[in-house]
Amino acid sequence: MKNTDLTSSDVRKLKQMSHSNGAYVIIGKSGLTDEVLKQLDKELEYHELVKIRCNKFKEQREEFAQQLRDITKSVLLAVTGNVILLYRRSKDEKRHIL
Repeated sequence: MKNTDLTSSDVRKLKQMSHSNGAYVIIGKSGLTDEVLKQLDKELEYHELVKIRCNKFKEQREEFAQQLRDITKSVLLAVTGNVILLYRRSKDEKRHIL
């Protein structure tokens, strides 16, 4: 399964799973730094499903969501409030949540 092969039921299941997960990556006052991008890539590989909290950039969250999706080659599942939800299938089959 590729990231682009998600069905609507897969998306719904991933969104439900995200309710029990905390925000793994926080975009702070420095914005999208290299450290944030490295951390996000690491978390996506390990967890596959990652919440990103935009504490200081609520007005730019849609723009950040598109940039993060493109940079990490992930699927943008939702932008709700100041939280962005991304999914990317791990290379390690043991880590697959779908």
